[in-house]
Amino acid sequence: MKRMYLILIIILLAVSCGPPPLPPVGGITPGPSGGDATLANQTIIINAISALGGTSIGQMTDASHTGATDNTTTVMGYTKQLVTDERAGFTAGAKDSTVAKVADTGTVATAAHTGAVDAITTIVGYIKQLVTDEIAGFTAGAKTAELISGAAVDFGSTAKTSLQTAAQAAITASSLATSAGQTTIINDLAVPTANASTNTNERDVIGNKTDTAVTTVGTTASNAAMIKGILADQGKQLTMVTFYSDPVLGLTLPASAGTLAIGTVAVAGLPAGVTVVHAKCFLVSRIIENLDTAATNYIDGATVANTSQVIQVKKGAGAYADCITFLAGQASMYASGREGGPVFVCANDMASTITGNDTYTFQWLLAKAHSASLYLQGVHCIIQLWYSVP
Repeated sequence: MKRMYLILIIILLAVSCGPPPLPPVGGITPGPSGGDATLANQTIIINAISALGGTSIGQMTDASHTGATDNTTTVMGYTKQLVTDERAGFTAGAKDSTVAKVADTGTVATAAHTGAVDAITTIVGYIKQLVTDEIAGFTAGAKTAELISGAAVDFGSTAKTSLQTAAQAAITASSLATSAGQTTIINDLAVPTANASTNTNERDVIGNKTDTAVTTVGTTASNAAMIKGILADQGKQLTMVTFYSDPVLGLTLPASAGTLAIGTVAVAGLPAGVTVVHAKCFLVSRIIENLDTAATNYIDGATVANTSQVIQVKKGAGAYADCITFLAGQASMYASGREGGPVFVCANDMASTITGNDTYTFQWLLAKAHSASLYLQGVHCIIQLWYSVP
């Protein structure tokens, strides 16, 4: 279109720049009307056009101009030059470099480009590449990865994986990964096996409701087990109580070994379910007296476990257990000596025998004095115990 305007402008310039008007032909002056005046005017016009065509506009047989403009080429010559250059396709360097050339634009015969962009492919080549890819429909899998990563965008044509389908696939994959992670978390939070010693997950540290109470600090018990132990210990605040036997007026240790019945102690009133933690036994007398007026007297011989010279206790109809033991020569008294009675203390913890409410019987197994008549007056057996309530 620009070139047509240029041709018209050249023609107009040629017309406007033509030779001056011709003088009247044959002395004929135009009259007011008709006849010779009209013919004269027509002749003038014909001559002017003929002169103009021969000098500026040119003829159809004029050769095509080449190169730069000059002052001799006709409008026809320039027009032919423009047409020739146009048909030549503005070959490289033929015209102003700012004007698009066939070398950049391409032609209808240009092949479709493939692969990544480069510096030699024409516009037509790229357009054909885009059309080819579109028709191919982004074959299965060809663009899905790019679409998910944002490298390609496809808004849902029926011939290829749509953006919606790809997005749904991405969401599904993400959901599956999330589901797997949630399953792992849920499994890790599941209640562990009772009394498990593992120390891998938080559930192992928290523990199981059925864990056994633990009162000793360690590295394998759960929080549940240790809390149970704390609560159990809180319930084990020890309570001490003391129980006495009825008094025995006198107890004489013979010079020949013999077993002496001492008395019974009734343990009663302990709460149900108590645990006896510690138990001690005592034998007390108001006075000890040596009835031998000639010689010192004392307990003859030390205790032989479960055999002799030992005070024993039993629960109900159970078996006797050693309770208070003696040393040879203990409770020595001078001849005819008399003093405040001794207290014989149990060194053993009798919690395994004295376990709760019951009647406890005491005896002195094979008691023996050095000489006759070592006498204990006003004798009592005593049980003192410490218990806890669950």
